[in-house]
Amino acid sequence: MAIKDFINIISIYGHLVPIFLGIYWFKKLTVYLKLLLGVLVFHQIFEGICLLFIYLFQSNLILIPFYNLIDLTAFTYLLFLRLGSKKIIRTIIIIDTIFVLLVILDEYFLHYSKIILHANSGIYACLVSMVLVLTLFYRFLLQITVDGITNKPDFWMGTGILIYSSFGILFYIYFQHLIIMDSEFLGFSITIKAIGNIMANALFLIAFY
Repeated sequence: MAIKDFINIISIYGHLVPIFLGIYWFKKLTVYLKLLLGVLVFHQIFEGICLLFIYLFQSNLILIPFYNLIDLTAFTYLLFLRLGSKKIIRTIIIIDTIFVLLVILDEYFLHYSKIILHANSGIYACLVSMVLVLTLFYRFLLQITVDGITNKPDFWMGTGILIYSSFGILFYIYFQHLIIMDSEFLGFSITIKAIGNIMANALFLIAFY
């Protein structure tokens, strides 16, 4: 088995470890970590649906915008709730509307090959999550010492989301451009995303623990 295949397998099933730990400690989790647990369960279910689509239709690209919309909504709600925002629903509607418009632009105007990648909307979704996490970290720095930050589960949760989103941006950049130059880079872009997933799951595991 090639290393990249091993990495991709760990990424596909990597959510299961933090999910099982989150379920075990469920009663002790904060509301934010319970929401994160729900997101991870969604990710694992979606991985199964993607594998099914590849088996039945040889492609799962059509699922990407739906996955990103649910992911964006969930992370946005979680982070806005943690930040104490009073207009969560209204803000999420605005953010999701912009995302849908970008999906439409990706679908009909902004794609660069016959394969529609929805890369611009994917990058937007990752950027929104990253900005919210960095805002959360800024709040942490104002409230407690650096040593105290690492003792907060929300810090590990936010770091995991930040890494997940950062590698997601790299994935969409490579997936959008390199697939046009040479299809062999497609596997490379998927492996890059898989590495980010593994790192994020490890941090979510720390958050639940």
